Amino acid sequence: MARKQIIFEPWYFPHNPNFIATHPDFLTPAECKAIIDVGDSLPIKSATTANAEDSRVDYGQRKCSVSWIPQDHPQLQWFWDKIHDKIIDVNQQNWGFDLKFMDEEAQYTVYKDSDDHFGYHMDNGPRELSVRKLTIVINLNDPSEWEGGSLQSFGDVDAPQGLGSIHVFPSYLLHRVTPLISGTRKSLVLWSGGSYYK
Repeated sequence: MARKQIIFEPWYFPHNPNFIATHPDFLTPAECKAIIDVGDSLPIKSATTANAEDSRVDYGQRKCSVSWIPQDHPQLQWFWDKIHDKIIDVNQQNWGFDLKFMDEEAQYTVYKDSDDHFGYHMDNGPRELSVRKLTIVINLNDPSEWEGGSLQSFGDVDAPQGLGSIHVFPSYLLHRVTPLISGTRKSLVLWSGGSYYK
């Protein structure tokens, strides 16, 4: 007996969803400094390349320093309200993901030594990483303060840099930070998640 072939009617997304959406001047210089002050006040450690269960330092893949900013930090309550509204807006404009929460701490990231970098990777993965849907990266200092250290999506496509700029993209998108040549690059990284992709 011949097997029936089940065909699902295709629905084509109106544009390529695999890109980094950049919005300049999301944060003011004063707001960026407030986040930097908090990030610098917290314990800063060498960044790892995986989740907490099997995290490890691997300078071949990633070399930078991070501290973690909790959502209940008293000096940054204004930030969580502001980022929440922005994520909803950018998601509705571009992807329409079923977002339900943003429960991870914010990652304050510093690239300060020559050759600090983060090779191509995705931000979702097993266990708790599996629910990440959007990655958010915010530039906290002026690009004139560093050379190299470009945020790129796969194919070496540069995201425009700018003080206070916000970059939003699907967490499954391959991306990297190119090796730092000089200066110091500071950013804030967050993730918004939801249920299984559907």
